[in-house]
Amino acid sequence: MVVDGQAHALSSVLGPGWRAVVLEQPGPLDREYQVDGSDTTATDDRQPAVIKDLLGSPLYAVDAWLRDEGSYSRWGSLAITDLTSGEQLHPDAPLPNDFRVTAALRRPEAAARLWLLGPTGDRREGLELDRDRRNARWIIERNGGRDVLPRWFFPEQPAPFAAELLHLFGRSAAAGYGLAMAVLAVATVLSRLAPRAAFHSGASVQRLVRLAPDAILSAWLLAAALVSTRLYHQLPHILDAVSYTFQAGQFDTGRLALPEPPLVNAFKGPFTVLRDARLFSQYPPGASTVYALGQALSLEWLVGPLTCLALIAATAWTARALFGRSTGLVVLALAALSPFILFQAGSFLSHPVAGALLASTLAAFVRGEQQRSVRWYAVSGVLLGAGFVTREIGAVLFALPLGARLLQTRRVKPALTLALCGLPFVLLYLAYNAAQTGSPTVLPRALFDPSDRFGFGDGIGFHTRHTLAAGLANTDELLTLLQFDLFGWPPLFALALLGVPFLFGRARAWDWLAAGGVLAFVVAYIGYFYHGVALGPRYYFETLPWLLLLAGRGAQVLAQLAASRLAVAVVLGLLSLNTVLLYDPLTVQRRADLSGMPGGRKVNLAFVQTGLLGPHLDGVPDGSLVLTADWWLYNTALAALNCPRLPDCAVLFGLATNAEDEQRLIAQYPGRTVLRTRTNGDLVDLVGVSP
Repeated sequence: MVVDGQAHALSSVLGPGWRAVVLEQPGPLDREYQVDGSDTTATDDRQPAVIKDLLGSPLYAVDAWLRDEGSYSRWGSLAITDLTSGEQLHPDAPLPNDFRVTAALRRPEAAARLWLLGPTGDRREGLELDRDRRNARWIIERNGGRDVLPRWFFPEQPAPFAAELLHLFGRSAAAGYGLAMAVLAVATVLSRLAPRAAFHSGASVQRLVRLAPDAILSAWLLAAALVSTRLYHQLPHILDAVSYTFQAGQFDTGRLALPEPPLVNAFKGPFTVLRDARLFSQYPPGASTVYALGQALSLEWLVGPLTCLALIAATAWTARALFGRSTGLVVLALAALSPFILFQAGSFLSHPVAGALLASTLAAFVRGEQQRSVRWYAVSGVLLGAGFVTREIGAVLFALPLGARLLQTRRVKPALTLALCGLPFVLLYLAYNAAQTGSPTVLPRALFDPSDRFGFGDGIGFHTRHTLAAGLANTDELLTLLQFDLFGWPPLFALALLGVPFLFGRARAWDWLAAGGVLAFVVAYIGYFYHGVALGPRYYFETLPWLLLLAGRGAQVLAQLAASRLAVAVVLGLLSLNTVLLYDPLTVQRRADLSGMPGGRKVNLAFVQTGLLGPHLDGVPDGSLVLTADWWLYNTALAALNCPRLPDCAVLFGLATNAEDEQRLIAQYPGRTVLRTRTNGDLVDLVGVSP
């Protein structure tokens, strides 16, 4: 058997006596990323009933046409050859004992299968290709059961996946021209409906424009607080976020690590390292330091919304400084509209903090350039350094265009100032590593999982291998979701707006820098084994300042082409109806009672109540020991409820996967009231354990 250019030896389990060859292709319900932002690759939050209802609508027909949906994961070039006679057989013809099957899979995305039907109706075996799970595997189905025998890494050949990216860029470019045509058409209609003078802004409109930013920012912060409270219950749920919360708790108590508690495996949360009787997170300290400040004020749940608010405000200011007031207002409106920012804000991940720091880095840089002030370059260097100890790779990639700008303008002193002001944070980062791992160059995450690193070859990541083809598949997944999640618009148009300045030959220096900033992230993350999707394409979150600047410039160029800002506002407003009427409501449905568990399982902890000062336990007596046998429930929900001075907590939450572990915990912590979690649908409550 030859699959993806690799030859494999395989013996049939059910043959001979094959009846037919059947090609199984995924339908709209199986797409990796759908037009409502749901996915089957990470959150697995697809709502089949919702997609079924959309399938017959004109909106979905247009969306499917924009995506060329019918061409995804489609088998073609099927050929069946009788090896005895050499004759080419018709696909429906009876199969001889010895035959060869060849087929090609076009635009591989969701899993597709080629089946050989066995001598009876309940038996078949065949090949499955699934790019997201990195599987090319042979599946055997018989007597109602399924066996998977060999599994080979897929994909190996990069060309098809590079072509897929070119396909996405090409269609996005075509959508960019379509967007311009729509704006020109609307401008023509508006010019005929009313004289141009009617659109001149008077004093009242100017006053409204001045008040709009404050109103938009206030409304956005309220929306983000509601998402964090009503949907996420003011708690972390993504495994990484739980680790950041643990780390923040240690920092809040003045410690870098937790002394190893007895029966440590019962309390060890996700992505934590146990070394020299000390328990600490695998992540750098920047984000957790900010969350620790929030913990000190009992407002940790509000840190993400506030930092994302800073990201929006800083980026809007930068757009206004570079491109004018109207473009700044457009950027502010688009950022406030973005589901990517809104639903990431309450995540407790590092991305909101890093995004705010890097957006502020850019604003200070632009301020320094415009005022020729070394002081602002110093501020930019400090913020960039703080971004480095928050997300190292993100800060380095974000800094590349800024460095290019300094080289282009030959500003040596600002460059040295920026570098020197960022250097203390690099030293702090190295000192933190040394304190945790014993070496400044050994990262805590390398102790947790040595395979968690950038690069290609074997022994990388949980797939145990990473290839250029797999990296390009990840990139396609991230960009596919980004086109939906950036603004909640129908397919292609978000990416199309970003490309408008380049499509019409009106790109300026800062447009090229912004494009380079986005491209740096896109190219770099090809070298990482995982797509990282969680509440959006989060590995691209730190590109938001660049993305929003490009979007603002795209709107500005469209207004120049049509000589009408109103026409642009009308077209972008129509696209945004998809956001407010479809995308956001469906996202709220999917993310209510978010758990971060596989299969999109929802969880509502009945014994946790939200409040202005954060979540608190309700009806759980002090001195309790709360146990669960569910690894996912503990790691995505309960671990975050333990206090920073574990095990000296009023209420102690632990993982006991079997009766022996449970008895050991009860014996280790005598005198505590023992409670056990009980799950009823989405609701999780507590029941007492008989002594």
